[in-house]
Amino acid sequence: MASGKNTLVLYYSRTGNCRAVARAIGEALSCPVREIKDLKNRSGFWGFISGMIDVRKHPITGIEPKALDVSPYDTIFLGSPIWGMRFAPAITTVLSTFDFAGKQVVLFAVVLKQFKQAKIDAYAQALSAGGARSHKSFVIKTMKKTPEMLRQEAQKAVAVIANHKMQGHEASCPC
Repeated sequence: MASGKNTLVLYYSRTGNCRAVARAIGEALSCPVREIKDLKNRSGFWGFISGMIDVRKHPITGIEPKALDVSPYDTIFLGSPIWGMRFAPAITTVLSTFDFAGKQVVLFAVVLKQFKQAKIDAYAQALSAGGARSHKSFVIKTMKKTPEMLRQEAQKAVAVIANHKMQGHEASCPC
């Protein structure tokens, strides 16, 4: 895995779980962490409901930043909560608008209870079609976990991915 100075963590978080994981990755790799903001209000009960509708009907949303120069980075960790078995609209927008050509992209997600690996694999295929070099992923289940527990799981996942990279394998961490 690239050194921390060549790595960037991008994430969207509605409740703070994905933020905790992203910050733990940044801490483990000594790299910058950048939040993607959804310009649609996703807070509270109605924010949750609109998010669940939007992942199916309107998966592209207004985000800030609208564009980001990722050219200085070799490796990008890209994180999202899972809503209705899909990435949140903010990260779906990032996937469709940011240029990841030639980058190693590590997808990570937080989910309450369950998620099908085939879904994250579909996002990896889309990245490949856009020219990203390689794809690794991990999903962390958040049910009944404290931010500290999420931090520890994220650091463990980063270590697994780094170990597999050193051995020349692609990696997915079933965290």
